Amino acid sequence: MRPAAAILALALWVAAAPAAAQTSLMAGARPVSAEVDAALARARAGDESSLLRLAEGGAAEAQMFAGLRMAFEPRPAAEAARGCAWLETAAQQRGDAMHFLGEAYQYGKCGPKDLQKAIATFRKAGDMGIPKSRCAEGNLLLETGGDKARAVQLCREGAEAGDRDAQTDLGNFYLMGEVVAQDVALARSWYEKAAAQRQVNAAFVLGQIYWNADGVPRDVRRARELWLLAYEGGRADATFHLGNAAWVLSQRGEKAWDPSGLDEAAEWYAKAAEAGAPSERKEAAERRDLARQLAGVMRKRR
Repeated sequence: MRPAAAILALALWVAAAPAAAQTSLMAGARPVSAEVDAALARARAGDESSLLRLAEGGAAEAQMFAGLRMAFEPRPAAEAARGCAWLETAAQQRGDAMHFLGEAYQYGKCGPKDLQKAIATFRKAGDMGIPKSRCAEGNLLLETGGDKARAVQLCREGAEAGDRDAQTDLGNFYLMGEVVAQDVALARSWYEKAAAQRQVNAAFVLGQIYWNADGVPRDVRRARELWLLAYEGGRADATFHLGNAAWVLSQRGEKAWDPSGLDEAAEWYAKAAEAGAPSERKEAAERRDLARQLAGVMRKRR
């Protein structure tokens, strides 16, 4: 197992991560009504008339999706304002619409950015049964200098209710040890829960934990599995680590490697050199070339 320095390095990575664990409900929002689903498909193809007709007829689900399209997509100001109005109307009946409205206030989609209004809206959405909204409120409390204990409790409520983003944020809190006492084992347990639901940031960090043996025996295969999940979920920066894992797994003894495993490593390094983390691209290109050269040497030995 790795010393505390390795855990500190991982904590620093989490602090510098390019994106927070929280992801919008929009990523997973799906219509329940077949009629709204069909109208939304037509809207995506360029014809919003059916969706707007349903929204104007009072269907809260249609109002929510119309509001999302108009408020969050690039639109003329009048259409964006209409989208916000649809969200506000739908939010009176739907907790998920209330959450989206909170995001609109948080990111300045419905007027100027207003974090206090977003906090109040997320609180309402949480009271309407949306677990993600609890931790969204908690994160904004931390961002605005609010009650830290209350913020952690809100994320805990969301995590215990099964929200994967809240589980990831709670894991981050325990790993960093800034708003709660550091507890790496507890952080790992929350990351495991979130990764089981395919939360990509949790999977990425958990891969680092298994790779570095931070509180667990080193498990390169498990790290690779988690990084692959993160990559498939959009984490291009997992490519460099997948290359490292493929390299290690290709080793067949002292100064002996499986060429096909090195080929895989080279492929991942090539992707990392092109679109991975900017700080790793130069090294990824060097490792790509080395993996290709070594694969050639191993084939000649056969």
